[in-house]
Amino acid sequence: MAYNSIAISGLPRAGKTTLIKKLVKELNWEVLHIGGIFRKKYEDWKSKNPDKNVSFEEFYADRNLLTYEDVAEANELAKKRLRKGKVILDSRFSSINCHGVESVLKVFVTAPIKVRAERAKEDGTYSGTINEIISIIKKRERDEAKLGNDLYGHLFPEGFDYKDKKHYDLILDSSKLTIKEEINLITKKLNEI
Repeated sequence: MAYNSIAISGLPRAGKTTLIKKLVKELNWEVLHIGGIFRKKYEDWKSKNPDKNVSFEEFYADRNLLTYEDVAEANELAKKRLRKGKVILDSRFSSINCHGVESVLKVFVTAPIKVRAERAKEDGTYSGTINEIISIIKKRERDEAKLGNDLYGHLFPEGFDYKDKKHYDLILDSSKLTIKEEINLITKKLNEI
C-alpha cells in the first residue's frame, strides 16, 4: 500500500510534537492539529461566555460544551483533508480520526513513563519530583483513555483504547530512537508498496 498522509498519536510527553515538527521540515507537508480545532471552538465559546470560569480541559471533557457533533465534524474534516494527501494529522485519537481512509500511515509514539516524566521535568511542563510527575502523567493517560472510549468505544465491540498498538502501522519508542531514526523509519514505510 502506498501512503500519502500520516496520522500520529502517542503517549503524553513521548515526543509526538517534536517528531511532527521535524517531519514537516523533512516532507514539506502541512499539519492538521485536531486539538487546534477544539481549542478554536473553546476560544469562540469563551468569547460568548466571558463570565464562565471553564478551563479548556473542562470544556473538552463536557459533552454539553464540546458535543459529539463537534467531534464528528472534526473527524470528517480530518478524513477529507487526509484523502487529499500530503498532510500530517496530529491527534491523540488519530487512528479514529482517519478511520476508513486507507492511504494513511498510522504512527504511535511511545516511551517508558520515567523517561517521559524526566522530559516533562526538564522542559518545565510539570514541576515536582519525578514520582509526582509520573502520577500526573498516568492520570492524564487514564483521563484521555476514558475520553477516547467515551467518544469512540461504540465503534468497537471491545471498546476503544487509543494506546492499543493494533490501531497503528508503526510503533516508535522515542527512548530508543533518535529523531533522525524515527524519520527514516517513517519515510521508509511511506515508500513501501
